[in-house]
Amino acid sequence: MKKLNNILISNDDGFEAVGLKVLLKIAEQLANNVIIVSPQKNQSAKSKSITIKENINFREISKNFWVVDGTPTDCIIFALNHLLKKDKPDLILSGINAGSNIGDEVSYSGTVAAAWEGAVRKIDSIALSQYGGDNKINSYKCSQAKGYDIINYLLKIKLKTPKFYNV
Repeated sequence: MKKLNNILISNDDGFEAVGLKVLLKIAEQLANNVIIVSPQKNQSAKSKSITIKENINFREISKNFWVVDGTPTDCIIFALNHLLKKDKPDLILSGINAGSNIGDEVSYSGTVAAAWEGAVRKIDSIALSQYGGDNKINSYKCSQAKGYDIINYLLKIKLKTPKFYNV
């Protein structure tokens, strides 16, 4: 597959989460440029909540890696309205979440909400979660082994509307 130009990645487990590091390695195989915009701290179960009536602090911690003191949806809004306003990403990836995000969990997942916000803004978006993920890189072996292939497979599906998947 031809590499995408830009991928935006985020999560709900916070900028130091192991799942985000695993997703970055996958995204770097898929795109020429990867931008991370992640919450300052764990924002699990925030659904599509946004911060209102408060200032949102943000900082660039390294090239193309931003931290936002807000929800996962705040992160996507900040990225799309400011950082990538003129050069929208080809794809938004959210995760890899430490937890399955299936059934009822989908309705309150911050990981799913970040991808949902991208799809609402007409950008192909995929939320990725893994049952049993924790703060150890070894717990993400399945995602490391299959993540690239799954994302690549989903990108090949041709739809007339933006893609929005929860894996």
